[in-house]
Amino acid sequence: DKEFFPLRNPTALTVPPVEQNEDRKRKKVIKERRLRGKNQREYLVRYRNPVHEDEWLAGSEIPDSDKLLTRFRHERRPQA
Repeated sequence: DKEFFPLRNPTALTVPPVEQNEDRKRKKVIKERRLRGKNQREYLVRYRNPVHEDEWLAGSEIPDSDKLLTRFRHERRPQA
């Protein structure tokens, strides 16, 4: 590149820090789906950090699933 761009100064590349689990704290469960042919459910989980995209996880893969799923089911319940 020096031949084509003699005035360009090379810069050192900075590597972003490795993700910590604390950045991936789950915020809430958005949706639920059943896996075809199996008696399993997956839940669409939204994270607190907006950098991470929503992700489908099995209930066993969500560490605080009891609290999140209880809140999710309560919100889906029809209000009288």
